[in-house]
Amino acid sequence: MKRRKRVKDKFGQNGWVKFHVKNGVFSELWIGEPLTYEIWINLVRTGEIFFDCGMYQGNNRPYCQWRATNTLWKSWASEIID
Repeated sequence: MKRRKRVKDKFGQNGWVKFHVKNGVFSELWIGEPLTYEIWINLVRTGEIFFDCGMYQGNNRPYCQWRATNTLWKSWASEIID
């Protein structure tokens, strides 16, 4: 249940935004509709959203986070502002 609340709190209230960076500069703002837990968990099951432990040689600060490709986020965007 903790995960369900976290997804709802992060993506399920007002939607989401992502700043897309191209050549080191913000080039677009992607705005998406709210995502439900059911949508999110299905994207995890298909591998489109994946867990990245962030552990690699030379990284002194390990971290863990969920990730998805820019292709996925752009496809879910309901508005793109450039």
